Amino acid sequence: MILRLIHYKNIFKIFISTLLLIISITGFSQKVNKIRTKADNKFFEGEYYVASQIYRKVYKKTKNKSDKAEINYLIADCYRYARDVKQAENFYKKAMKMNDKDPLVVLNHANMLRILGDYEASSKEYSNYLILVPGALKGLQGFEACSLAVEWTNNPTRYIVEEMGSLNSKLNDFSPTYDSRKDYNSIYFTSNRDKTTGKKISGIIGDRFTDIFEVQKDRKGKWSEPTPLDTLVNSEYDEGTPALNSKANEMLFTKCKIEKKNKHGCQIYKSAKQGADWGECESLQIVGDSVSIGHPSISADEKTLYFASRELGGSGGADLFKVTRDGKSGKWTVPINLGDSINSPSDELYPFIRDDGILYFSSDREISMGGLDIYKAYVDEDSVLKVENMKYPINSNADDFGIIFQGSNEKGLFSSARKGGRGGIDIYSFYIPPLEFSVTGIIKDEDTGEPIEGVVVKLVGSDGTIFRDTTKAEVGFTFKLKPKTDYLYIASKLGYFNGKGSVTTNLLDRSQVLKTEATLSSIAKTIELPNIEYDFAKWDLRESSKSSLDILVTTLNDNPSLTVELMSHSDMIGNDSINLVVSQRRAQSVVDYIISKGIESERLVAKGYGKTQPKVADKSISTKYPFIPEKTVLGDDFINTLTDSSQKDICNQFNRRTEFKVLSTTYVPSKSKKTNNP
Repeated sequence: MILRLIHYKNIFKIFISTLLLIISITGFSQKVNKIRTKADNKFFEGEYYVASQIYRKVYKKTKNKSDKAEINYLIADCYRYARDVKQAENFYKKAMKMNDKDPLVVLNHANMLRILGDYEASSKEYSNYLILVPGALKGLQGFEACSLAVEWTNNPTRYIVEEMGSLNSKLNDFSPTYDSRKDYNSIYFTSNRDKTTGKKISGIIGDRFTDIFEVQKDRKGKWSEPTPLDTLVNSEYDEGTPALNSKANEMLFTKCKIEKKNKHGCQIYKSAKQGADWGECESLQIVGDSVSIGHPSISADEKTLYFASRELGGSGGADLFKVTRDGKSGKWTVPINLGDSINSPSDELYPFIRDDGILYFSSDREISMGGLDIYKAYVDEDSVLKVENMKYPINSNADDFGIIFQGSNEKGLFSSARKGGRGGIDIYSFYIPPLEFSVTGIIKDEDTGEPIEGVVVKLVGSDGTIFRDTTKAEVGFTFKLKPKTDYLYIASKLGYFNGKGSVTTNLLDRSQVLKTEATLSSIAKTIELPNIEYDFAKWDLRESSKSSLDILVTTLNDNPSLTVELMSHSDMIGNDSINLVVSQRRAQSVVDYIISKGIESERLVAKGYGKTQPKVADKSISTKYPFIPEKTVLGDDFINTLTDSSQKDICNQFNRRTEFKVLSTTYVPSKSKKTNNP
């Protein structure tokens, strides 16, 4: 069967031995025994659908409860291998009702529930399995897989997945490939829809065999009616999983013949393009006819061929292999297993080698969302081979496989048996939409908290782009942003200090609207500079005071048209004239420091006020110190009413302060300054 290259020969040898043992110790009548032997043979031959129907007849004629449980288990296995997951889950459940202590039945039932997407029920069943087999790795892995599947579903990747509509049928459509020469508007794919060449029914799945179909998109973007390739390629049995070389003049595909000596042997064939048609096909003869291989994918240089087989030895189940083409003879070398880094004890199928050397494939390994998941294998920056699950929505609880890409673009096609399609298996498209970012912001008045209308906002990107917008009432400003870019915005309005803020898209991998907010301070008010401290009766700036002054330097740089007065105030202690002198020198030391930071001296005025302008308590002061009513002037008159010396100290601390106020907003730098600071 092309879907999974099913040949479980080694497993079957063990399994058939078990069956013979069961038959020998149970009380089947000779007639029933004969029917069961026929079912066992069909199972061994891989005709699972046929075997399931015969086992069901055996079940009806079986009376012993334990025998019935065993037959239900065998029927469930048949449906599992035929990929009829609903029926498999149903019969595993029936087997459990008759014998709920069989760990293998419980494990397989948990697996089917996971493929059906019932992660909660599946987790419970894995827990039941772990009760029967404490610490069993498959139980622990299954439980972890359910948890990851829920997490991945709730946090999807950026891929957008869409069902391909009219390309699909009510039956199975899968494993597409592009004709890249036609701008990816021509697709070949596998299907067992009504127009297949043969009318025979596959004993594996109980439905038609598959053929290769072609479909093309017209100028209006509409897909044509899919048509099967002629009988030079298709036959009455299975053909599928086509892969085109880079020139699109040679097609590789899987062909499974049914012969007496090779019941379900699959081989890789090739067909050359002859005009508008495909010519006679021939086997690549990579291995002998007795060994099944399939699912070809050829590298862009056509020197390496990747494929799947479960009969060449390896990690277990179906493994991925590669062969290289001999430069002189053109023959393919001996197959090489891709190794344990890629292959696992489970099945690895449907390889696709991308032009950049990244390998994609499908596997039903234990840590998956359910059934076959699509994986990506690549070499990272440290030359380490990494294998990553493509996660949701590329993967789902059902079988997901046969992925292809449009060259280097993050778009392409894949196959899935998930819900929501037209048939059992459908073809889906996928792409990553471009990242779209924008920022919306509001500029508020620092004192009132209300939005300010008419603020000019200038946005400067690290890529050199500059945009401007003007705020509107309640709406603020809006800009479109580029990915992986840092932005600084400057907000300005007459009567306010300029404000600024920043946003970045540098680490964002999802489209989104960023939100930001900034406040502007009115230039009409006096602003206190915090943490400006001096030693007693001295005016030298402490180092701890300079960080606060650096903020003022930044403000002056951001507002180059302002001139300001630096105001120094003393406490209510000491001689008035001395306080005036000290405060003047302190104001001057502030001005000198600011000048040392590159601010023009003509923009700065130093003024010492001594104790002539005591602090007026605002709400924050009165809230923190209830003994000071709001709007109280902290002068001698108030301080002298206080009897507690610590309260007096608090008031004097508030009075010892440095402030600044705007004198003008029309300063224009001298020409020399403009020249030095372009």
